[in-house]
Amino acid sequence: MFTTPGAELDLNMVEALVLQLAGLGDDTWGWADLTTLDVQMVVYDPTFASQMAANWDAAELPAVELRARASNLNVPFNTLIAAVEDGRVINDGNPVMTWMAGNTLLKQVQGGDYIYPAKLVPEDKIDGVAALINALWPLSQAPEDEDASERRSSFFEALGA
Repeated sequence: MFTTPGAELDLNMVEALVLQLAGLGDDTWGWADLTTLDVQMVVYDPTFASQMAANWDAAELPAVELRARASNLNVPFNTLIAAVEDGRVINDGNPVMTWMAGNTLLKQVQGGDYIYPAKLVPEDKIDGVAALINALWPLSQAPEDEDASERRSSFFEALGA
């Protein structure tokens, strides 16, 4: 987690950070020591990120729009809940992420089966949890893999495990 100066989020800084993490940055912000990640795509909410997405696309970093609707967030939110319940989500003790997780409420669409993350009051930020749900969303778009156990087995055999 990074803090940004000022009362509002500097979207130029966010755009540059994503490019830097993807190995496409120019170190304008002094992040040369950050670990480069194998970024396959950036999933973004178009409410504030349309210009950033255009710049990421121009840098050949695929940007995929995800509107924050219950129908889009239902499966990845359920995936996150299951991962937390199974102990597969590890919080390194970051107090900000812990605070945001505590602010996250599960809301259900009235008369429907969809759930989505919400907060009680605007001051309760849940952006980190929302980002985690967005990161899980592409997994919900992939077709079911019936050969996963066979591939997993051959992978471990190749490792000599």
